[in-house]
Amino acid sequence: MKSIAIIGAGPVGLHLGFALLKASGFKVTIFSDRTPEQYGDAKLSNTAAFFSYVQGKEQELGINFWDDVTPRGKGIHLEAHLPTGDTIASIDAAFRDGVTAQGVDYRIRIPRWMQEFSQRGGDLRVESIDAGRLDEIAGEFDATFVAVGKGAMSRLFSRDEERSEFDRPARHMGVLLLEGQSITGPDAWPEVGFPHLRLHTIFGVGDVFSIPMYGKPGVACRGMAFEAIPGSPFDQFSEAASGDDLLQIGLDLMRKYLPGDVPEFSQATLCEPGSWIVGALTPTIRKPVGYTESGHAVMGLGDVVMLTDPLAGQGANNGIRMVHRIAEELVDLGSKPVEADWMHRAFEDYWDDYGQYPIEFTNRLLKDPGPPLMVILQAAGSDQRVADAFATAFTDPKTMVPWLRSVEDAKRFVTQAQQSASPPFRQAV
Repeated sequence: MKSIAIIGAGPVGLHLGFALLKASGFKVTIFSDRTPEQYGDAKLSNTAAFFSYVQGKEQELGINFWDDVTPRGKGIHLEAHLPTGDTIASIDAAFRDGVTAQGVDYRIRIPRWMQEFSQRGGDLRVESIDAGRLDEIAGEFDATFVAVGKGAMSRLFSRDEERSEFDRPARHMGVLLLEGQSITGPDAWPEVGFPHLRLHTIFGVGDVFSIPMYGKPGVACRGMAFEAIPGSPFDQFSEAASGDDLLQIGLDLMRKYLPGDVPEFSQATLCEPGSWIVGALTPTIRKPVGYTESGHAVMGLGDVVMLTDPLAGQGANNGIRMVHRIAEELVDLGSKPVEADWMHRAFEDYWDDYGQYPIEFTNRLLKDPGPPLMVILQAAGSDQRVADAFATAFTDPKTMVPWLRSVEDAKRFVTQAQQSASPPFRQAV
């Protein structure tokens, strides 16, 4: 039986742990720097929504504990604006093929999963891991995976200069969990017609993105992210001293740039005092293998090696896809040792097949939209078939990115969407 160590009890580390327990033949230990109770009592860390692939994996693993209480996003309302306030594209688009987006507050999700992991026979250890302790763990276990995307652990993995497009944060963020019938009730934005993700892009200024969620302390809510281009008039969130401050700063900016959404969000309130966070990150791709003090190879997972801005909601979805691929390949490896060459090859196979696409898609949204995306947005604004095809591809970037690489490709996307109710570019990965 192979002994597997996973550093980090976030969604990526836990998904790998559950997948290996289900596969059998593995003794799995997850190291967390917090107890489940400490995780649940912490301040908000993010507002991630999981798309259908991840939801399907959670159903397979039997860890989909919130399906009956979590509101689902069934499409997208997207608007693109000039800094003057002029709207150049507006789209209401339903996801096809039964695709949904599901957001559960990590402070609810992670503690429950940690407890379940232990109940299923996994070994959950609570301790802080420094470089010396990681060296000991890597020498003790047959394979060690690092799923902690920030701090000292991530610095074990060198930056991939060729694949990293940014050397500084692309956005400065303020994130909130809000509740209120005006944004969660049945009459919220009736003109759209279905529960949805809302994305407003203001070129040269920033973005406002919100998603239906189930949040602490167990209520239907909406996760709301303000993303400012550094140095733009939107870049004011670091001044917030509380969640109420952050909400007021956001509402003041919306009154100037997005007045249409102010009536709904001005009636909303913070879910609880810790339901806010401000910060920034530098999108970075890292080499997949790091080495401990004694030379033991360890493999990075998720944000450790594919850190991306949360604007497009791709980070956790990409990381979880990655670890399910890794779990399958560990099973296929059988009794053979988990060596550095295998780690490199496993990552490169995943990167080539899927991992690169969420990164490229998000990077394109972080930069100027470019002519290909504008071709699709303009067509989607006047043709519902194009809008629905674009929205669905948004949840699976491998189906979208190839169409964004030239104007000719974008035009072909539009033509195919107009000709097919069930477009051929939807594919399972």
